[in-house]
Amino acid sequence: MRAWRLPVLLLAFVAAAPLIAAAANGLRCPEDFRAFYCGGSAVAAGRDPYRTQPLFGCELAALAVTGVPPGYRTVVPAPLPPYALALFAVFARLPFSAASLTWAAIGILAIAATAVMLARSTGVPLVLTSAALVPSEVCVSLSLGQVVPLALCALCAAAWAIREKRKHVAAAAALACATIEPHVALPALVAAACFTRSMRRPLAVACALLAAVSLAVVGPATCLEYVSRVLPLHARSEIVNYRFQYSLTSLLWAGGVRKETAAALGAASYLFMTVAGVALAGSLSRRFSDERFLVLFPPALGLIGGPFLHSQQMVAALPAAFLLVHYVRDDLRRVVAVAAVCACLAVPWETIATLPAVAARLPADPPAKAAGASLPQARPEELAELPWTRQVEAFTELHPPNIPLETAVKLPAWCALVAVLGAGLQMASRKVAPPRSAPSSFAELPRAAENAT
Repeated sequence: MRAWRLPVLLLAFVAAAPLIAAAANGLRCPEDFRAFYCGGSAVAAGRDPYRTQPLFGCELAALAVTGVPPGYRTVVPAPLPPYALALFAVFARLPFSAASLTWAAIGILAIAATAVMLARSTGVPLVLTSAALVPSEVCVSLSLGQVVPLALCALCAAAWAIREKRKHVAAAAALACATIEPHVALPALVAAACFTRSMRRPLAVACALLAAVSLAVVGPATCLEYVSRVLPLHARSEIVNYRFQYSLTSLLWAGGVRKETAAALGAASYLFMTVAGVALAGSLSRRFSDERFLVLFPPALGLIGGPFLHSQQMVAALPAAFLLVHYVRDDLRRVVAVAAVCACLAVPWETIATLPAVAARLPADPPAKAAGASLPQARPEELAELPWTRQVEAFTELHPPNIPLETAVKLPAWCALVAVLGAGLQMASRKVAPPRSAPSSFAELPRAAENAT
């Protein structure tokens, strides 16, 4: 190891230590995986996985097994599509602790595979792709038991299959796997179907299989319930959760817009940016003869605005950003761009801002509007999104968000997304230039800087 690498690695470890500690604490009983596990358990038992019961009873049992005190007085919903919950029905056959550890191991493998595929296909050094994925994917997604690492890995696998192997059937299968996070993968599916004729039939078959699995595991009534009721309710469930929401809907609410109007505008912005991302990806794909734009670029633009977004989904824009950097001809500009992308898109700034050591140095939230709020009792037959919405709103009433501060910690990610859009527009309008190879390791960065100057 070169002498300069040791202090760099030590500095990175010290900077990441609080996040790693928070992640390790979350891995005892990851909140989102707990909900998905219980949703899968309901599917395996032939019950509705979107209702308060049996979700709540299962989640309390999982907390009791791991010895973690309940952080909420109500159910955490599992708003994944039925075919995704069918996967968790397999995990539900294991005891919760074993299932949680297995899911974490799968997540780690997915993150490692994503870092390798990004490095090999874009020329960005592996140490940088890994550093870009660790803050959000390991310290946030992994500690919550999220599905984002699998969805992102599947998107990168689709791009890899298209570019390196020209295997469109494999790419379509990978895109189908990415729909475990539907609103992230949907723009990529639409772009691939619109601009790659050889992928249309495999994608149609994959979507038909997913629909068949959904119908088989929960039946048509629950499938209809998911599309017509669960998704709209979930999109509105965290409008006031501005601390952790990156959506246009939540931003508009923070600016004083009515909830119904904010929700409608958030949904409209997602549709608009999806269409814009698909069109721009098609233009970039034709101009550079690179079909990877079709599966990597639309998901990034789908993160601009939207009705429901958390920080862990921001990393879905990283592959598009690295692909754009791959076509930057100036080596020094490429290195600066990669560093900016890692800092703005990959670091969960709002999570850092809520760590105790950091929060102690930040302005306190305004005093609570009420000394105590009682949460209405959840009804077993109601959809889990309803008591969750009441929980979020009661918490926000007691602890109003510090809107200026929480807007500031989101600005880096928002600015990076807009920069990705701007870079894509600029590249689509300029003449084609063949990409030069990026520095393969940190050891080449000084030489790259000399060449650029």
